[in-house]
Amino acid sequence: MDKFYFPMETMRITQNPYGNTSHHPHNTGNPKDYPIDCAGIDGGRSAIFCSTEMKVSAIKFCSTNTIWLVSTHKVDTPTFKDYVFMTCTHWNDNDPHIMKHKKVGDIIKKGEIICLEGTDGAKANHIHICTGRGYSDNWVKNSKGKWVMVGDNKPPEEVMYRYTKFTTRVMDNGGLKWVSTDTDTCSDFFPARGYFTKGDSGENVRKIDEFFANKVKGDFYGDYSVAIVKEFQRQNGLEQDGCIGKVTLAKMVEQGFKE
Repeated sequence: MDKFYFPMETMRITQNPYGNTSHHPHNTGNPKDYPIDCAGIDGGRSAIFCSTEMKVSAIKFCSTNTIWLVSTHKVDTPTFKDYVFMTCTHWNDNDPHIMKHKKVGDIIKKGEIICLEGTDGAKANHIHICTGRGYSDNWVKNSKGKWVMVGDNKPPEEVMYRYTKFTTRVMDNGGLKWVSTDTDTCSDFFPARGYFTKGDSGENVRKIDEFFANKVKGDFYGDYSVAIVKEFQRQNGLEQDGCIGKVTLAKMVEQGFKE
């Protein structure tokens, strides 16, 4: 599963969703969204990249050019695993990357450039980014008179990681608490909480039971399983909590477990 991460190689956030400037009415009106303004290392036109495969759900060439993108599959975010959307605003009409994928339904692959910073409806080169969970393809004026994205809008730090091997330079994090990661994918092995515990069931629990030669019938993670996991953790110098998370799984894989 891909991790959804901040789409620029340099993080320089010139306006976060909060404060008392132009974004303030976005997150205090009804409905609300949480935009960030992002500029690259200088005043030029840095690229905005696609961190996972996404489909164009809408595109508008107007006083504030905007493209809507929705992931083609569920992704991992700092707070949930689901489909996500992202919008990019202020790119210029002649942006060659926009001209390449300007139709609704076009696919932008992981690693491809979505657009460049622009000045359409803005005084200086930057990109205005909004993020959310699920689907979006339009905007609407809120009670404060601001155009906000339609959908389950989320603060960017809840939707995007900072992938340290891609966004290698942080000049200004916007005062936001970004979750960093050194990988761009995650395992689909675990449930949404990120670990297995007593009471869990399913195919992966069955695999765990088989690995530990569990004699309990059925595909459930019960008291006997917890005792075996704790003993395995003790023998391998791990925290003995009886749960199987990333650390315990890694030790199991070392000893022949197949996800």
